[in-house]
Amino acid sequence: MGFRIRRAGPQDAPAVRRLVAKSLMGGHGPEVGHSERLEVALDRVVGPDWEPFAKGIYFVVEQGDRVLGIGGYVPAGRPYDTARMRHFYVDPEFARQGVGSWLLTVAEGRALTEGFRSADCVAVLNGEQFFGANGYVTIDHTAATLPGGWLSRGVRMRKNLTSTIRTQPSVA
Repeated sequence: MGFRIRRAGPQDAPAVRRLVAKSLMGGHGPEVGHSERLEVALDRVVGPDWEPFAKGIYFVVEQGDRVLGIGGYVPAGRPYDTARMRHFYVDPEFARQGVGSWLLTVAEGRALTEGFRSADCVAVLNGEQFFGANGYVTIDHTAATLPGGWLSRGVRMRKNLTSTIRTQPSVA
């Protein structure tokens, strides 16, 4: 059965929450570590009411009824010429099979058609390697203390979208 990509919506919240938990624990366990940190991460990513996703444009990759990946963007500051890529998670069983890169290509293409000239992100966990492989360059390092005292480290990265020639994969 093939993959399909479509715009994400509030109805996806339960499946996305399961996907993010699986992604954070499968391959990313050392930084997340235990259930308290996982709950903090899940609340920060998905939220109780899909609110983080309501402010942006997000896509899911599915195989049948199973959500395999999510990712998207929000406007980053004023003027709105930069799209902030956020919440890219892939089911560990489908890692390194192009799911994340497909999501990123679709999100960047959509951002470019909406007039965004660049994209940035704060990459955490293994995200620095992923975004770097997709043309993002490191700007600086960041850290934030989350509820419960957990220190989350990240790398701020940026990419010029106008210098990238892309064809937009189809979105259902």
